[in-house]
Amino acid sequence: MSIESHPIVWTTTKIEKIWDYYGTNPAYNNAYFAKHSGHRVLSEVDKLVGVTGNILDVGCGPGYLLEHMKKLPSWSSYTGIDTSEKSLEEVNRKGIDEKRHIEGFLVQNAGRIKDKSVDRIFCVEVMEHCDDDTLRNILSMIHRVVKQDGYVVITTPNTEDLNKATQICPDCGCIYHKWQHVRTWTCHELSDFVRSCGFDIYSVFSCHFGREDLGRGIVDRFAALCRHGKNWRFSFLHLPQILLLATPHKQSERN
Repeated sequence: MSIESHPIVWTTTKIEKIWDYYGTNPAYNNAYFAKHSGHRVLSEVDKLVGVTGNILDVGCGPGYLLEHMKKLPSWSSYTGIDTSEKSLEEVNRKGIDEKRHIEGFLVQNAGRIKDKSVDRIFCVEVMEHCDDDTLRNILSMIHRVVKQDGYVVITTPNTEDLNKATQICPDCGCIYHKWQHVRTWTCHELSDFVRSCGFDIYSVFSCHFGREDLGRGIVDRFAALCRHGKNWRFSFLHLPQILLLATPHKQSERN
C-alpha cells in the first residue's frame, strides 16, 4: 500500500508527545540548546543586565537552564513553565533541597504567577516553535508578569534553513521538522514582532552560542566584542543565533 507524504499539522497533543519523548530519552539530553549552550546565554545576559531576582523560564523543558543557573549567586527564585508534564517532573526533582525557591508547572497554569513579580524572563529557543497567535498569548502573559524594570531574554535561530532538519515518518508519511520548528526569524522580524506585543527593544544582535566542538573563530570573537556597543544592535555578520533583550513599553502599561 502506497503512503502519500503530507506536511504535519501540529496539535497540542502531538507537541506534548514529541517533547515528552525527547525530555525523557537520555540519548537526547545533550541535544537541548539550554543543555549545551545555556551557560553562554546566561553569561551574555549577566554581562548586559545581570541574572538577578525572580526568574521565569518559559519553555523550560527538563530544566537544563536551571542547571547552569544554579552556579550563579544573584537570583532568588526560579519558575519554569512548559507543555510537557514529564519534563516538569525533572524540573521539580532538580529543585529538591535547594535553598532558593524552585518550581515547575504547566504553561496553562501561568495565571498563578503574580502580576509584575518577575525580574528576568528567559524564552530560550521557543519563538521558532509557535505560530503568531500562540506567541502573542505567551508575550501577553510575559508582559503581565514582568516588572517594569525587568528584562525579557529571547533566543532563537537566525534565518534557519528549516529543510536541513526536516524528515518524513516512514509509517504515516507526515513531513515534519525534527525539533518541531515551524518558522524562522531575522533580527528585524523578531524585533518588530516583540515590539508589536508591547515591548521596547533594549538590545538585539546575532551571535554564536554553539557547542565548543563547533568552535567560535576569530570573526565570532571580534563580533562578540563589537556587539555590546550602542551602535551595534544589529550585527553586520550572519551568526547562527539571535539574542534579544526587551523591556515592557511604559506607555503600554495598564492601569
